[in-house]
Amino acid sequence: ALACVSVPFGISMGNSAKFLLDAYFRMLAVYLLVLMAIRGPKDLSHFVWAFVIAVGILAWMAIFVFSLGGGSGGMMRLGDMYMYDANDLGVFLLVGIPLSLVVWDMSGRVGRVFAAILLGAIGIALARSGSRGAFVGFVSLAAAFLISASHIDLVKRLVAVGVILLGLVLAAPPGYWDQMKSLQNPQDDYNWSDETGRRQLAKRGFRYMVRYPLTGVGINNFHKAEWEISSMAQEVGRTRGIAGKAAHNTWVQIGAELGVTGLVLWLMLVFGTIAVVSRTRKQLPVSWKRGPPDQRLLYSLSFYLPLAIWAFAVPSTFVSHAYMDPMYFLAALSAGYLVAVRRAMQMERSSRVSPGRAARRHA
Repeated sequence: ALACVSVPFGISMGNSAKFLLDAYFRMLAVYLLVLMAIRGPKDLSHFVWAFVIAVGILAWMAIFVFSLGGGSGGMMRLGDMYMYDANDLGVFLLVGIPLSLVVWDMSGRVGRVFAAILLGAIGIALARSGSRGAFVGFVSLAAAFLISASHIDLVKRLVAVGVILLGLVLAAPPGYWDQMKSLQNPQDDYNWSDETGRRQLAKRGFRYMVRYPLTGVGINNFHKAEWEISSMAQEVGRTRGIAGKAAHNTWVQIGAELGVTGLVLWLMLVFGTIAVVSRTRKQLPVSWKRGPPDQRLLYSLSFYLPLAIWAFAVPSTFVSHAYMDPMYFLAALSAGYLVAVRRAMQMERSSRVSPGRAARRHA
């Protein structure tokens, strides 16, 4: 609703309206379809498997289809991919790690072998992406997993992280570790000092948000703001061209394009979903950990869904993913998960009161 309101109050009504009709509404339609399709644990399992298989396809293409090209500082990294750039790819791969661990938890021998191979392939694909944002995201995800996934033995947690790390280390292309070391000295990077670097983009994005606090400059209008109302545009006028840069930061993108209101809603969507699912975990019976498959799935997802959202939240600081699929898919999955948990707990309470009555009610 806020995205729609931002259209007439933004700086380019036509650009925002076109983006809503051509892209954002389609993404929301997929979100609603996923949301409505989840009726119980079996549907949750299907969507988890679908996403994991899709990540497997992306990893396979990153390893065997897309070639490495020369990057900055002589580093080799993926380039000329069909749809996503290397930084976008890193986000999808990271979200796939916790969901792959769900497959590991819930599967037999064949499923576990598949999950183990996929985790190694994700490590290889992350290395080939050459993305510093993805590397930061992986480190933060690994730390969160080792600390929070208390239902898994520590040795198994270390093995899971080690499999990904092994693939990353073995497949790291020339210049990869030098590029990662540059994170220690951000002041020496062009993103710190250049007028089109991420630091200056974030500063200008904050100014757009302050200037248009309620509805922002309009959905998908960040690059328009760079052309028309940025400090660069005011300084150089029309004497030279200005590259209309993307925000390269999801938080900045939302704040600039949908205002303070949009940023607050986005924070609620991301961290509110993590909080709600994590709080639900405390209400689950411990017996579900080793119960029937449906209960074990719900118990496992209570740990891994927040991790999957965290796997999106950290690297999204380095990409413009405010209107792309990952967070909306995870939000739909989380909402469906909460409904499934509520129904399962109602059934369990009913069965304790009267098994016959519960059976009739279920029927």
